[in-house]
Amino acid sequence: MNALNTETIIRRVAVALDASLASSQALQAAAELAASLQAELEGIFIEDINLIRLAELPFTREIRPASMTEETVNVQRMEQELRSLARQEQQKLELIAREKGISCSFRIRRGQIKAELMEAVAEVDVMTLCRPGYVSEKFRRQTIGYSLRAAAFPGQQARSSVSVIFGRAQNEKRALMAAARLADRLDLGLSILVTGDSDAETDNLQREADTILGSQTQRVNFIRLSGNQVSDLVMATASSNSQVLLVNSNNSLVAGGQLWHYLEQVSCPVLIVREQAADRESPGTPSIPA
Repeated sequence: MNALNTETIIRRVAVALDASLASSQALQAAAELAASLQAELEGIFIEDINLIRLAELPFTREIRPASMTEETVNVQRMEQELRSLARQEQQKLELIAREKGISCSFRIRRGQIKAELMEAVAEVDVMTLCRPGYVSEKFRRQTIGYSLRAAAFPGQQARSSVSVIFGRAQNEKRALMAAARLADRLDLGLSILVTGDSDAETDNLQREADTILGSQTQRVNFIRLSGNQVSDLVMATASSNSQVLLVNSNNSLVAGGQLWHYLEQVSCPVLIVREQAADRESPGTPSIPA
């Protein structure tokens, strides 16, 4: 992977955390990518402002299914519960970071879930998202975080792959390289979803991707996206048995606001690779380690 040694750096891989099983699997996946790049692993726990506002209402009650008893929910109790969950997730993050030999950090944000996560995309190199996760049986009807499902780990079916959208948009090369590194780390195939407008452009993009990646040990499969709709992407990731999809932050899926629609239709997590202009990096900045 010669190109991977000389191209753009990924220093920080973030993952949205909550108390769901999917979030635990997401954390493992994010840690694998961070370890493959020797990047920092960051956990982001979002306190859903809608839950706080709900707790402020005088008529809000919690029904305990086991005893069918009713308890009052207030702001103080809700905040304590959220902070307790955050501490649990931070402990999980620190444990897996130690196991992988990487640095980590953790932060709590409060606000609207989607808005907070999209702001986080602009602050890290890679942000991992999936369909809404649920905090616990206690709050099963209220979404408090977005979390990854499992990306893919050794022992999964042989045809599973890491997928990446690759076209003419600026800096999509960065997402391609991160996808190749993750596929190599997990011993999976690499599916490159090419967005050329014509057969000739698609052929050129395939040759460009081959040049960027150089000699690869994992299987590489090229898939042409037939259109720009979410339905086309859903079909493409399904046909390649994608366990994770990487996309550049300036791709229309993200910039056009279709990301949440896509996440609602698939179990495949999305890793958003932040756009980064080449001139933001100094000549002496180290490259991605081999």
